[in-house]
Amino acid sequence: MIKNHALLDWLTPEQALASLQESVDSKMTLQDLFSHCLQGNCYAYIKATGVKGEFHGAYSHPSSYELSEVTGIGYQMLTNPQHLGHSTAYIAEFMGDVVCSTGNPVEPEKISNIEWHALITPHMHPPFFKKSGIQKLIKDIAAEPSGGPSTNTLLITIGALLELMTTSGRENKSSIEGKILAKYSGKRGLGERTLQKVFARASEALDKADAS
Repeated sequence: MIKNHALLDWLTPEQALASLQESVDSKMTLQDLFSHCLQGNCYAYIKATGVKGEFHGAYSHPSSYELSEVTGIGYQMLTNPQHLGHSTAYIAEFMGDVVCSTGNPVEPEKISNIEWHALITPHMHPPFFKKSGIQKLIKDIAAEPSGGPSTNTLLITIGALLELMTTSGRENKSSIEGKILAKYSGKRGLGERTLQKVFARASEALDKADAS
């Protein structure tokens, strides 16, 4: 599995989860990620190129024929994500692009953004997540409640507290991190890497506030 996701547009569930754990919640699980899909906070996709399936009903086309059997093209949005995490075959409901027979097998026709379904097995067609969708989910989870202090104000406050504690000579950032991790072990959002990033951003925010 590729660990550096910077150049990837599509992420496996494990890669998407790693991004979420690093950015917002070190204790998040795959089941948490799948629950976000069920709630419509993000979307899972299946790469269904070559997968044969059917429409959810007859599709009346301007050419006056009706379509039923289709073949998937590329990534399809999964509209019944309740099956995520299961290992058995299931009927996947998709929204995406397909090709269909028009009576001329040499020139099948592409139809975009329609609902269709097909029987798939998870090990052959695993789910993927758009990196942009996971980035949006991270922002949504981290968003502060309306009417509260801005993120920058909170960072400046943390930076000021850090400076007060470290200038006494009794503490440094590493010892503060260690005490927080020891006392609040298991608390969501208080992983070591997250704390290091928050402290770095807090110090930077305090410095910029001084400069202004």
